[in-house]
Formats: sequence, structure tokens, C-alpha cells
Amino acid sequence: MVRACFAPLGMVVVCAVGLLPSVSYGIPLGDCAWNYRTNGDDRFHDNDSWVRPWESGSPVPPWPSASENGTGRWLGGHSYSFGWGYTDRISVTWGSNGQVYVNADRDRQWRAWTYVYVDAGKDITFSGGGDCVPKIFLDGAFDSPMGFGQTIYLGPGWHRIDYTGYNQNSGFSFSSGSLDVKVIDSQATPEPITIALLATAGLLVLPRTTRQGRE
Repeated sequence: MVRACFAPLGMVVVCAVGLLPSVSYGIPLGDCAWNYRTNGDDRFHDNDSWVRPWESGSPVPPWPSASENGTGRWLGGHSYSFGWGYTDRISVTWGSNGQVYVNADRDRQWRAWTYVYVDAGKDITFSGGGDCVPKIFLDGAFDSPMGFGQTIYLGPGWHRIDYTGYNQNSGFSFSSGSLDVKVIDSQATPEPITIALLATAGLLVLPRTTRQGRE
């Protein structure tokens, strides 16, 4: 049973009795949005490198970290640093179930990150890809890039997911599949138990962005 108690300033306080209701993994809670940054440096012609989200260092839990590093770095075949921001001729958007879509001209780099929550350990399939050397980074392990098309185990709790990609010689598109998790939130701010109770009680309509980005 869920009971709503109203506090001053319109704040809703939820009092719960009994077990947390089950929330379907097919409909993620949270804002289902991604943070993103882009860059337009033209440094080389081949695509033999991969993009590290931060030039150095890595975020550490609790998520999210207090600040974001504004510089990325190519590693592998080349080693160049560049500044993250928002540039033209690239669009980064997302879907309501954790999908990410990128369309860009050549000489464009991008990164996107969000936070996901699972209440029990499970395998998550990261499907998708594109002509942009796309990489996955789990929980700030920025020196351990992973490719798309594989299944990764997530333990219970919050996790940070980062994607990166680039193409230095042609335009490209990228798309990733949905994420079968309980919560997707760009700031990892909602407490999963609280938002589950509110949603189940019909007291909360969670914002859900289906398309957003800069052209």
C-alpha cells in the first residue's frame, strides 16, 4: 500500500507500507536522457584510433561526479587532445528507452553519457554501431574501451555508461539499441525506490525526452 502525505510548498512525501511494487524493465523510469559533448577538430585522415572521454583521469562514484572533464583524447594510432563543447554539423539525440542517435559531417567527434540503475545483477546487451569507431565505457573505466554488439554484466545499483565515436574522413551516422534497465537518468538524481513508489501511486509523471540535441 502507498500513501501520499503533502508537505509545505507542494512537496510530496511518500509513505510506503509493505514491499516495493514491481516495476517493469520494459519501461525505464527517470528522464531517459543523455548528456553529450562534441568537437570539430581535423587532426588526421585515417580512423585507426579511439576516443577517450576524458584526456586523463576518470569519474568515480558516487555518481555523478562533481565536475566533467572538458578535454578528450584520441588514443591508439594517434594521440591528440581536444576540447569538448558543442559544434556544428553534428546532431546527438536519444530515444525513450536509452537509444542514442548521432548524425554528423566528417571531422566530428562525440561523447554521450548517462546513468542506469538495476535492482538485481543482470546481463545487458549493448547493440548498435556506426562508421565512427564507437566505444562503450562502463563505470568510468576510460582505459578499457569495449565494442558494441556484446553483452555486459551489471551488478545491482547505479552504473555510469559512456559512449564515444568519431570519423576523420567522412560523414557518419550511429545508433544504439535500447537498454533493458529499471532507471535511466542523466543525473542519477532520483532514488529508484522513491520514483517507483510515486509512479506506482500515480502521483508522478516522469519527464521523458524522445528527441533533443544541437544541430
